[in-house]
Amino acid sequence: EEISGTFRKVVKEDLKKDLNLIDVPTLIIWGKKDRSTPLEHGKILHKGIKKSKFIVFEKLGHGIPKTHPEVISKVIRNNIEFIK
Repeated sequence: EEISGTFRKVVKEDLKKDLNLIDVPTLIIWGKKDRSTPLEHGKILHKGIKKSKFIVFEKLGHGIPKTHPEVISKVIRNNIEFIK
């Protein structure tokens, strides 16, 4: 119970003001059908992180690295020059 309370506080913390401090190439990979974290949140990250690339998968949801590791691997390989 204590951990879940802490987790709720962390998830609710608004860090949008700090996104501009991220100054490294950042891949943002999102599933359009994500019901846990809406697509709008990914758009906010992309807008706030100067050197970001936003990749959306129309038919996937939350947890893409776990459910579709081959997709993540391919995205990283295809964007290796961007994230160097």
